Amino acid sequence: LDLRHYLDDELDMHHSSASLSVRARVMRQMGNTDSHAIWMTRKPHTPVIEALNAIDTWLVHRKENPESGRPPELADACFDEGGQQIAAGPDVWDGPWNGRPEGACLSRYPAFGTSRTVAGGPVSGDVFKCHLQSVEAALSGGVYGEVDMAPWRSRLAEVFPGGVCDYAQGDAGRPADLP
Repeated sequence: LDLRHYLDDELDMHHSSASLSVRARVMRQMGNTDSHAIWMTRKPHTPVIEALNAIDTWLVHRKENPESGRPPELADACFDEGGQQIAAGPDVWDGPWNGRPEGACLSRYPAFGTSRTVAGGPVSGDVFKCHLQSVEAALSGGVYGEVDMAPWRSRLAEVFPGGVCDYAQGDAGRPADLP
């Protein structure tokens, strides 16, 4: 259970995109998110006891029914600062990060991008050594999206003489024997 306060608008380092990063990794590795639930809320609401009780229920349920899925009380959800549930269900955290229509929780608690995702990196955040491409290739390839970086071409080349990340090529440092 990924439980966190929504702190993106406070520019706190415990940003909500970390929940989506974990979700993307779990989905890639397991093929589903049956073992991952996201609960997000605003301060002062802190549902730690509710979360621990829900996890206990889940574990007891799994022990009795090993093939069963997540119990309903552990659905993805979001809450307001008073503890009122805003939304719950399998699609509440969907959005641009996974190519689906924006869910109610992501709409209420939007995930800010990281420097890596803004530069084209995956939401999973697990490219630790990127392949490089020239600044010229990045500019002509649309790496910066709708942002016109042409006025900063020479500065980019000065700051990144070896090139900028080409996230489309995956992780250059990942051992070949890892899935």
